[in-house]
Amino acid sequence: VGDYGAQTHKAIFTPKDNRNYKPVEVQITITVTKAPSTLTITDTLNKTYDGTAAAEPGIDRTGSSGAVTFAWYAASEPNTPIDAPSNVGTYIVVATLAGDTNYEGAEAQLQFSITPKELQIAGVSAESRTYDETTAVTVTAATLSGIVDGDTVSANVSGITANIDSADAGTYSSVTLRGE
Repeated sequence: VGDYGAQTHKAIFTPKDNRNYKPVEVQITITVTKAPSTLTITDTLNKTYDGTAAAEPGIDRTGSSGAVTFAWYAASEPNTPIDAPSNVGTYIVVATLAGDTNYEGAEAQLQFSITPKELQIAGVSAESRTYDETTAVTVTAATLSGIVDGDTVSANVSGITANIDSADAGTYSSVTLRGE
């Protein structure tokens, strides 16, 4: 029949009894509509923050041979496109399959989250003090590990206190942090 659209074809009917009847010729119009396509996002994009932008997801498609494009949105602002996200938050990726000569386009979307990365305290320094019958000490510094390359993160120890194992005078290597 042919590709999408309206097409005119000649149809000829030739009767078996061609002695008594003549063949009949008519023009007929056949309209071919585009077939549907399907598009499915096959990957989950959920991840822990690593400083890199979300990757384009894998897809399965049927029908159209058109190009697939991706658009990114913050879930809180689904009408404002953004670049592929890298920061913590909830996002939506929309995959769009362009239609072609014989197939309609299709669209699929996926909501995903980038969650915070957990940091570790690699070292704590506390202020030396004179014996005062308590185990409380003032924290003067803390070193963090697990920071993503290129990010600048520091520990604000202002107002943080800690406890040592005993109130007795001595040198202590274990400090238990408390506070916010």
